[in-house]
Amino acid sequence: NTTGANTTYIKVGFQAALHNIGNHYNTSTSLFTAPVAGSYQFNTNIRFDDANSSTNIIVRLYLNGVGLSGPYNISVIQGSYNSLVLSSILYLQVNDTMSVYARATDSSWHVNTQSSFSGYLLG
Repeated sequence: NTTGANTTYIKVGFQAALHNIGNHYNTSTSLFTAPVAGSYQFNTNIRFDDANSSTNIIVRLYLNGVGLSGPYNISVIQGSYNSLVLSSILYLQVNDTMSVYARATDSSWHVNTQSSFSGYLLG
């Protein structure tokens, strides 16, 4: 349930975890911390509400607090409800953190609580 303004990237807060084996996702900080080095698959579905049409919306993965240049998704608002889906496989070291950030080129926008984020250790 995240709200932003203008073109600032905002960390999307996911305050509930359906499955959190090992408690490596912190619902207070909205950070996943890698328990072991390996390849991880991350998926996110962000639903934007309350942004005007023709607004650019962007979803981006952040590794250790820095936006990744490759895995991001951008689109233009069309209608009232818009979702961006992003999936990426990344190699993480022990204690690397992963988070999701969103941005819209509008003076006011909102990420709906129906958004989601998941991460899986592949090996």
